[in-house]
Amino acid sequence: MNTNSVSTRARFAFIGFYTLLIALFLLFLYGILVARHGAQRGVWFPGDPLPPPTGLSTPLGTTVALEQYEEEAELARVLDTAREMGMGWLRQELPWDAIEPTPGEFQWEQWDRIVGAARERGFALVLVLNRTPEWARQPKEQDNPLAPPENSADFARFARAAAERYGDEVMAWQIWDEPNLMPHWGTEVIIDPESYAAFLASTVPVIRQADPDAVIAAGALGPTSEPGGFNISEMRFLQGLYDAGAAPYFDAVALKPYGFWYGPTERLYDEGTLNFDRPVLVHEVMQRNGDEETPVWFVEGGWVTLPDDWAGDPPPWGSHHPLLQGPRLEEAIRRTALEWRWVQLVALQPLQPNVGPQDPRVGLAMLDDSGTLTPLGETTARMGTLFFNGPMGAQERVDWENRGRAELLRFDWALLIIAGMFAVLAARWGWHVGSLPWAAWAGWFRRRPEWLQMAVLAAVALAFYEIDNRTVALLVYALLGVLVALRLDLGMAGVALSIPFFLQTKPFPPLQFSMVELLLLLCAAVWVARGLLLYPGNLLDRLRALFWPRDGLDWAMLLFVAWAALSVFFARRFGVASREFRVVVSESVAWFWLIRRAGLTSAQRWRLVDALVLSATAVSLYGLYQWLFTANIITAEGVRRIRAVYGSPNNLSLLLDRVLSIVAAVVLIAPLSRRRLLYTAAALPLGITLFLTFSRGAWLLGMPAAMLWLAWWGGRRARLAVGTVAVVGLLALVPFLGTERVASAANLEGGTFIVRVYLWKASLAMARDYPLLGVGLDNFLYTYDAYRLPQAWREPDLSHPHQIVLHFWLALGLPGVVFFFWQQGAFWRKWFAGIHHLPLNTLARALLVGLGASMVATLAHGLIDNSFFLVDLAFIWMMTMALIGDFNDGQRVPDAPALADP
Repeated sequence: MNTNSVSTRARFAFIGFYTLLIALFLLFLYGILVARHGAQRGVWFPGDPLPPPTGLSTPLGTTVALEQYEEEAELARVLDTAREMGMGWLRQELPWDAIEPTPGEFQWEQWDRIVGAARERGFALVLVLNRTPEWARQPKEQDNPLAPPENSADFARFARAAAERYGDEVMAWQIWDEPNLMPHWGTEVIIDPESYAAFLASTVPVIRQADPDAVIAAGALGPTSEPGGFNISEMRFLQGLYDAGAAPYFDAVALKPYGFWYGPTERLYDEGTLNFDRPVLVHEVMQRNGDEETPVWFVEGGWVTLPDDWAGDPPPWGSHHPLLQGPRLEEAIRRTALEWRWVQLVALQPLQPNVGPQDPRVGLAMLDDSGTLTPLGETTARMGTLFFNGPMGAQERVDWENRGRAELLRFDWALLIIAGMFAVLAARWGWHVGSLPWAAWAGWFRRRPEWLQMAVLAAVALAFYEIDNRTVALLVYALLGVLVALRLDLGMAGVALSIPFFLQTKPFPPLQFSMVELLLLLCAAVWVARGLLLYPGNLLDRLRALFWPRDGLDWAMLLFVAWAALSVFFARRFGVASREFRVVVSESVAWFWLIRRAGLTSAQRWRLVDALVLSATAVSLYGLYQWLFTANIITAEGVRRIRAVYGSPNNLSLLLDRVLSIVAAVVLIAPLSRRRLLYTAAALPLGITLFLTFSRGAWLLGMPAAMLWLAWWGGRRARLAVGTVAVVGLLALVPFLGTERVASAANLEGGTFIVRVYLWKASLAMARDYPLLGVGLDNFLYTYDAYRLPQAWREPDLSHPHQIVLHFWLALGLPGVVFFFWQQGAFWRKWFAGIHHLPLNTLARALLVGLGASMVATLAHGLIDNSFFLVDLAFIWMMTMALIGDFNDGQRVPDAPALADP
């Protein structure tokens, strides 16, 4: 006994020693990854920069104050100088207080002169709608023209007048300036992104109505490190705009990247550091919100140069000698053009601010009082004529790409060497680990109550998600993998539970992963490892048992994922196509394969369904909380629409009509049981939330189709219940009949329906031009602009054709359409084969009918919206396919070992 104890202690000593060494290797690996990510953070490589807007020859521009030049000759001289400097566009304020000093009386003369002179010389214009006249100010902001008006409708009326007058003359409109800083959003209020989002929502539709081709830039965000209060950082403010649903109301994000006391290539990415690296942090916010293709515009920024004896106000941006600031500015322009493809327009130093001699903004100017170029102006002119409009830019881009490849190669070799050493050490360590009593420990865990096993696995998963320290998080992830290895079925239930939360990601720089894919990775790895160990025969037999298709449904999925992988190389944009292949196609098919091949019992298959219902219910309850107690909802067309954890109420409805179809089947068909009672309790929040999404696709197509299916196959009780629900639903609509959202639902000659018709016409034209291969996964957005009909100007940035067959066709070509119908044919063949062998009022029949109703809802709703090509939709699609694929009333698949059994 003592010998065994000593032996065990010796083994644990070895484990402790090797654990320390492996931890050091992990730190080295992580350090290299962090360094690699830091060198490439925010960088596009390889790829092409965003082209300037249509009609603009160069992205270089500047902010001007042309109202200060009263004489025509002086105005002409300044504009000609800007043109000689290589400028292509100008940003000019259009001050509301100067134009409408009296309500309803507009004074346009001065601004007509400015706009006309700029357009005569070929400049594109960005007009900034800003400043509140005294009569429109809030009582507490009477002395602050920079604060927004008391009534946003007054500003919207001014914006409409400006758009009607200058719509044909301008490139873009910027709505307000620096709304994240005091005093630009008032001096007595806490900065609130939601209030600015509401301001955009009341203004932008008016401008777009008057100027259908209007391009809207959100108010240029000023740099600040403050997390909130009277100032809020650009990153937090922009995230607040996304949370408030403001993304449809701006086409570009305008920034003011000042350099402060740092150079342009410090690569210090921190919210608390004021430097030229902050745009990268802003763009990462856009990426996290799925808005990475919206362009970023630099509208003001740069560095300050003031004399040593400066006696005016202190500059908040720092100051230094021109010999230092000039090279900084040059390198900043070069870095922006070479590294940041997402920056579409570049304007740093203002041309000549309209300020007094004691104002530090004179140190930003490119022209001095005499109209002569300052050192900063000379630097900009050199970059404008040689870099943007000359041979230097093209050559430097080639040189930069070559340097980038070499740098990446060095990092990759370092990673390979360290990873190889780690693998050798891990193999050596594995010899000692293998001698530990793992089977006894696993048996002890499996003998614990199941609720306790679930709680432990959930707690470890939550801890992994919440822990910020990357090294600790990786260790916790390894522990999570051990638990999944012990209870694969619970790990798979965790995948199902996390499906609606795919937008909440866990960052592992340089990538981010959702819990859906992180849990799926563990489950798939465990399944493969255990299958290779437990299946009989040689290695080839085991691989064949794991991966060789068993039936037509398997073949449809295997060839579908193979073709999708191949299609990535034909896509117009490889990057977005490869990402959609990974997160939507390959991972959802892996989920399908895992459900079919993991040897789940009937109870374990039901647990997957229970987990999905539980998560959808939690999302619904969260959405109802938002609707009742917060402003984090979408207000449009006279109704307040729930969106919960999604960016759009329509995305939420796509989840809920699929899940509610299954829940309704259990409630209406299954015999009385605890599950039926729980599903009945879940049906109420699911149904109310789905109703309050005000999704017409769910109201008119998805749920009616599913309910009719349930009435047909569910028996007399189901038919009575469906009729009752239909009556209740119609009565619930009565209070909303006067709203535009409901009143326009039957309008087939305008509103949303006619926009869909225009979209489908454009999509068919696109399909005619790309019939065989389509345009590629997630490439619709980048192709649609060339096909969009003029009548569809209200929705210029649609990312899919809103029709299920067209979506498969344009994403994957004609083979995609073939695989879509193949999958559906295999699904319904198995469904009808199963339904005739199941008696009424059984739990098995309830699940089968519910899965059929969910697919019917998917197909019906997919006639006018997305159907498969989102993570949650793809996973539910594949889960439905897999559960139907081996449906035989709860029996385990005969030729699959019970890998998931506890």
